[in-house]
Amino acid sequence: MTEFVPIPLPCPSSRTLRGVRAGYVRQSSCPSDFAFVTFDFAPTTGWGDDSLWVELDPEVRIVGDALPVAYLTAFVAGIEEEWALRYPDERLVGALTITEVRLHVVDSHKGSFRMAGRKAVDAMLARLRSDPVGPADLTDGEATVG
Repeated sequence: MTEFVPIPLPCPSSRTLRGVRAGYVRQSSCPSDFAFVTFDFAPTTGWGDDSLWVELDPEVRIVGDALPVAYLTAFVAGIEEEWALRYPDERLVGALTITEVRLHVVDSHKGSFRMAGRKAVDAMLARLRSDPVGPADLTDGEATVG
């Protein structure tokens, strides 16, 4: 089992992450996996709630087929699973706004979105590591995936 070394998280009220991209692609034979999600994350510590709020941006961009709600549920479950593995004594509290979803009619499924959710934790932590004391808003810009 891989052991993760948690990084100390910066003051949550000052760390909105914008344009975080997470994906999971495994191309082999059928079935394959394909899921990409771009999202913003704003920690909400101090709002009086200890939940992870999830919403679709009103102008969400969906590329591919129609987006089943089960895929988004699996994405969030993947985030919560990975976070609990790395930070078992800390709840992930915040507002996650999904701004873009890319899926494939054949290769996208709940499992691929769950794995993309697990990768989303890596993406958020990498962003925090890359600029741990930088500006409150970090933006990568528009996601462009094949």
